[in-house]
Amino acid sequence: MKDLSVVKDFPYGDEDSDGILNNNSKKRHRGVLGETTRRLSIQQLATISDEALDKAYGYGRSSPGNTFGWQANLKSATYAKQMIDKGITDIEQISDAIHKGWNVTAKEFVTNPDQFDDTEKLKAAGKLDSKLQQRKKLMNIPYAQLSDEEQEKDRVVARALLQAHKLPVSEGRTLKEIRGRT
Repeated sequence: MKDLSVVKDFPYGDEDSDGILNNNSKKRHRGVLGETTRRLSIQQLATISDEALDKAYGYGRSSPGNTFGWQANLKSATYAKQMIDKGITDIEQISDAIHKGWNVTAKEFVTNPDQFDDTEKLKAAGKLDSKLQQRKKLMNIPYAQLSDEEQEKDRVVARALLQAHKLPVSEGRTLKEIRGRT
């Protein structure tokens, strides 16, 4: 049975039984490796990702909804969470997963940009073509082949998500290996 206890110092709510985000159910759970970690929803992780990117690069905050930024944050958070839930804390492995999640959203954007609510804004500003080209280029490059500058964007998110989970950032090892377990 998972160990659940209240956490008073975490600013993001959790989903209740209906999947609705609220600030009253702040929980910790015992992770797959037995360590107590924060239990965070995909929406919470997407918000953390958004905040980290805005702080590091001044992108501005995306709002929950059907914008490219928010959808990319959700998909990246989903991919990263899968790694973290397996006990992986290697910054490069999680960053690779984050890039893969972003790629899914970028491919959707390039295929049909009008499905996103912010496309009209890009058109009106004359920025749609440049965004299409930029995303088309980056979505076809594996994480390991990205420039260090592009990789660092994914690392910024990976570090923020690991910190939110109260997990150490490692280089090339799982949390089990860090703790000396096999």
